[in-house]
Amino acid sequence: MLSAYQPVKLGDSRWALVAEMDQKEAFRGLNQLTQRLLLGAAILIPLLTLLSTYFARLFSRPINRLISGTRQVAAGDTDVNVPVTSEDEMGELTTSFNDMMQNLRQKDEKIQAQMVENNRLLLNVLPAPVAEQMKQGKEQIADTFPNVTVLYVEIEGFADLTLELSADGAVTYL
Repeated sequence: MLSAYQPVKLGDSRWALVAEMDQKEAFRGLNQLTQRLLLGAAILIPLLTLLSTYFARLFSRPINRLISGTRQVAAGDTDVNVPVTSEDEMGELTTSFNDMMQNLRQKDEKIQAQMVENNRLLLNVLPAPVAEQMKQGKEQIADTFPNVTVLYVEIEGFADLTLELSADGAVTYL
């Protein structure tokens, strides 16, 4: 039981005002508020956890796609194209990644074409077995064949002279 006391003066007499209330009745509103807050927290905490997990996955999905793309490139696969799913910073980053991969593919194609051309030119000058030994890094190559001798000589300054001479003139000069 809760009680409250207040003196009251009426003319020359003094009175007292006493109010009493049952404790359950006095704290009923507070108890109801506490119960509602606990129930709300019990509902909101799992809901917010689920929502935050969903949004975390949603936000990290483009990053995970880019990570997967870079791992494929690191493994040697240059034919990687990550789908662009947004127009925000992650979309710009994904577009830049795809542009970089397109540029890398083009440069790789140019290198491959240049290597084919280099091999073709090398085979025009040297026999295939000798060219293969040169590609493997061997610097001094000496092979013997019965009844055949091949000698490769480089005359200093002759390359500059051949620019001024015709092919017949170069042979005559030699």
